Amino acid sequence: MPKATNLWRDPRTGVYVWRRTNELTGRRFRKSTGTKILRIALAKVQQFEEEHERQLAGLSKFEGYRRPLDAFLGPFFESLSCGDRRMAQLRMELPRAFRLLGLDVLADIEDFTKIEAKLVRLNGKNGYSRTALARSFQAPLKQFSRYLAGRREMLSDHLAAWPILKRDAPRKKRRALLPDEMARALVASDCLDAMWPRAYPMRPVWTALLVAAPRVSALAALDVKDLDREKGRLVLKGNDIKRAGAANLDEKTLAEIIEYVGDRTEGPLFMSPEGERIDTRNSIRRWRMCVSLAMVDMEWPEDEPRDLRTEYLVHHALMTGKVNAAMGGPLTGPNAPGRKKRESRAALAARVRLLADTIRPAWDERMRGIDQHCLRMTHRTWALAGGVPEILIDRQLGHASPAGDAALNAAWSAVGRKHYTDMGFLTVDARRSAGAVRGVLDRAEADLAELTSRGLTALAPRSRSPSRALEA
Repeated sequence: MPKATNLWRDPRTGVYVWRRTNELTGRRFRKSTGTKILRIALAKVQQFEEEHERQLAGLSKFEGYRRPLDAFLGPFFESLSCGDRRMAQLRMELPRAFRLLGLDVLADIEDFTKIEAKLVRLNGKNGYSRTALARSFQAPLKQFSRYLAGRREMLSDHLAAWPILKRDAPRKKRRALLPDEMARALVASDCLDAMWPRAYPMRPVWTALLVAAPRVSALAALDVKDLDREKGRLVLKGNDIKRAGAANLDEKTLAEIIEYVGDRTEGPLFMSPEGERIDTRNSIRRWRMCVSLAMVDMEWPEDEPRDLRTEYLVHHALMTGKVNAAMGGPLTGPNAPGRKKRESRAALAARVRLLADTIRPAWDERMRGIDQHCLRMTHRTWALAGGVPEILIDRQLGHASPAGDAALNAAWSAVGRKHYTDMGFLTVDARRSAGAVRGVLDRAEADLAELTSRGLTALAPRSRSPSRALEA
């Protein structure tokens, strides 16, 4: 019998027996193949050898790594001691990571290089950046792998050596809006509200983000009861990262918000155009649309006649890269346009394309670094230009607690009085920062009204339906 097979034929029974020495203990052991046929015995020996190698590696059998990952989610969640918010996050993120990365059984998470290759392919798809992939996919998977290794479900923590995904590029730089840009963006928001059937206007949202300078997530979380009408401020809710606080309002902005709320006594304070609570992703898109239309109006060629419909089409072409002169009209059927209207639309499309190419360089420069988060930077820039002390701006942007905060106490210390506090003020009231920003905005809106009277801008709210307003 060949020695490499470790087989021995029992002379009493004729059954082949597999004999080996355990490398860990040094003891010799044997196992019967249960057959007298050499061919079948050799197949059995191969299985015995594989199982022996797995036992030496610390695994009892192959089937251990074939168990589905979903079966371990319940015990994993029960072992956690995190808060409700983090628990809800993990319950959403882990099944999504299994689904998108094709992870079904324990063996699928042995090689982190394969998982990383799949993860990198998701970069840029469905809005996922490398940072989002690292936070929502990589971190939960590494935590799950540590749990499995601790419970001896796996030999070791296979994802422990997985390095954190690097960013594609540095964070984009935001810029502050100029007063005339902000004024036109607000009027552009009014125009878009009138073009489309919106239940609630968006101007109060942008004004609150500029004057009160809260973060978008904090503004979206506000309810009607969080508007303190007596003290003129927004009472901001805290979370796991940010503490609760308050953002001051000037009298005019407060009056506009009260009028915007109307008879509502419950529910979200600021509503989306559809009548729901605003969310970060859609508000970014809507704010960029307002600013884009405003920038097109600012960069409009002097020798070209102005009208809102053409400016909107140019803005749409710059935002999407597509020229749509039909504005959603039917192309076939009994209501399809005739030859003259098709020729008119073709001519309009050519004009829009030419105007978009002319305006694009200046439009690209003005739109760089614009999102709704840049309104906090705009607040600081305008307040500094208005002579507001930085401690008041920091207090407004930091949303200090109404019960008092360390910054206010430090302001009256010896160092604070010497270096940071303007002692000409009797009180350190952040409402002055909000009032200064609102004053700059009011002056810019007055200048824009004068331009409107002279016909130097096409931005004026319309009260008609979108199809009639744009086809007129």
